[in-house]
Amino acid sequence: MNDSDNSETSEDSDHRRQRHRVNRNRLCPFYVNRNDILILFDDEKLRKTFRFDRDSINCIKDIFVVARYMLLLMLNSLS
Repeated sequence: MNDSDNSETSEDSDHRRQRHRVNRNRLCPFYVNRNDILILFDDEKLRKTFRFDRDSINCIKDIFVVARYMLLLMLNSLS
């Protein structure tokens, strides 16, 4: 493999990384607004549909938010 192959591979990798970033950013509005779905359900319907009460769902959601934030910090420290 010569230097031109390495640069093409690097450019391809950069392009894929950029495309992934664009796709991820496009989903951000959905993820920001998804919390509003809980407003559509009353407490009884929430429990029947998701098998959890509102407080439990919010706790689980918060755990995922923190885990996602920590994952993003780790990924940013690697790059």
